[in-house]
Amino acid sequence: VVLLTGCTRGIGAGILKQLLSHEHVHVVGVSRSATCEPPTPGAAARFTYVAADLAQGATAARAAVDAAVKTHNGQLDAVIHNAGVLEPLSRVATVDAVQWERAMTINTMSVLHLLQATLPALRTSRGTFVYNSSGAAAHGYAGWGAYCTSKAAANMIIECAAAEEDAVTLLSVRPGVVRTDMQTVIRETAAGAMKPEEYAKFTAFHENDQLLSPEVPAAVFANVALAPSDAIHGLSGKFISFNAAELSAYQ
Repeated sequence: VVLLTGCTRGIGAGILKQLLSHEHVHVVGVSRSATCEPPTPGAAARFTYVAADLAQGATAARAAVDAAVKTHNGQLDAVIHNAGVLEPLSRVATVDAVQWERAMTINTMSVLHLLQATLPALRTSRGTFVYNSSGAAAHGYAGWGAYCTSKAAANMIIECAAAEEDAVTLLSVRPGVVRTDMQTVIRETAAGAMKPEEYAKFTAFHENDQLLSPEVPAAVFANVALAPSDAIHGLSGKFISFNAAELSAYQ
């Protein structure tokens, strides 16, 4: 049983498809969307959907986890926390603090809330918690302050939890630069906040067809979550790229 947040679009939709391609895997999907249909024919019996907005904090996280454990008699083998937001795209000096706090709630505090809600079950199953992080967690971009800060803080939650939890494997995985709605938002709205050369770099990824298909990192997230815990526990606490040599067996 895998709990997957942000399952309706982009990388999350790719992860959902990959997970459900395994006939023994049951998925509890979480997203803000009202509905979500399983992308794999015949997989409806193995997919449970929970409409929950992680911007609502611990209440939404708990609702998602309760649905997962109630549906599957308390079993939970992995969590893939993919949900996140890029906005606000604004300079530190002028950013709306309320919007910054919302980004922190969704990108950072949701990690804490989900961990607190799922760790008891994950300890029992010797399970895995995988966080969809970002290269922006390790590099500050003008105009991306909320995103960079929230992702970096989330990585540290994962690292600290890994130091505390011997029975659970926790990873932050960088997915690369992927053809998702986030890249469209950057191209369409971020020019005024970003440095010109950095904005040009991201627009060039699109113009030169260098954006990854979401299915590429999605396969890694799914395969890592389904891997035997003893095979990947040595990586627990790490912030690692989806295409790193250490993850070659899951690419």
